[in-house]
Amino acid sequence: MARKNRWGTPRSIYLYRTLGGWRHSMFLLNGGMICGALGKGSVSTSVEVAQAELQGIVEFLLDGEGSAHLQWGPSANGAGWIADVDIRGSLVDDIARREGPDLEVGDH
Repeated sequence: MARKNRWGTPRSIYLYRTLGGWRHSMFLLNGGMICGALGKGSVSTSVEVAQAELQGIVEFLLDGEGSAHLQWGPSANGAGWIADVDIRGSLVDDIARREGPDLEVGDH
């Protein structure tokens, strides 16, 4: 039986480095947000490792009901990185029904 995702579906992520290591803010389709520290590295860990860890977190939240592509780019202020989360698979229709009719999920 699939685990029910009670947090929500990611739509974008802000990744930034602090003196204590990498942190993130994940914005959800339902308007919520998940914030936290990444656990696999210190402040010296490369941005690519931090981004890969966030890819794994997004896949965990999707729980096998779809896949996600994270398109990374620098933030406007240059202090971090922004990812748009592109969800693919059967989850797209379910998200549109669950999150609201005005939601633009994309053509997948």
